[in-house]
Amino acid sequence: MSTRAGAVVRSDTCGLDDLVVPYGIEEAARDLLTLGESWPRRWATTWRFAGDEVVWPVRDLAGVPVFSSEPVRRFTWRARQRHRPGMQFMVSTRRHHGFESLEEQRLLLALDFLRVAEVLPQPFRLGFEHAAGRAEHTPDFLAVMPDGAGGCSMSGRAGSSSTRTRSSSPRRWRRRPPAAGATRW
Repeated sequence: MSTRAGAVVRSDTCGLDDLVVPYGIEEAARDLLTLGESWPRRWATTWRFAGDEVVWPVRDLAGVPVFSSEPVRRFTWRARQRHRPGMQFMVSTRRHHGFESLEEQRLLLALDFLRVAEVLPQPFRLGFEHAAGRAEHTPDFLAVMPDGAGGCSMSGRAGSSSTRTRSSSPRRWRRRPPAAGATRW
């Protein structure tokens, strides 16, 4: 058991909000995003299936066969790396999952406590528009929740240099970007 803000959090009864701190988009950063009525049609995700890339508009994400997808990028391990990659065994999926940093390893541990049905690494690349032009972001994981009703795209280090584009672009998100609402994720 651990305590958070004076409350006791038990590992057998905790939920996503007890284990993962949501990263909200600041209002100023949200204003930099180019939304409008047609953003779900203009913003797109790129997935990989059998080695080929397939693009889906955000509005159609509910129809993506996520369990057939492959990571859109892979990471390599080599001597003298600045980050700490490794493999984390998850009881809930009964296999090892790769991580690129200690933050991602902790995220996998938290997801295991939630008994997620599946964890997909670097599942898609989101292309979005903001005041300075277009940018892309690849979430670290897509976690499919136990009820199978949806998932959460997650990045381990929101607000760091790895989760930002050039200084003129908006901050990226940790959980539930605007695209998530359009897909019931």
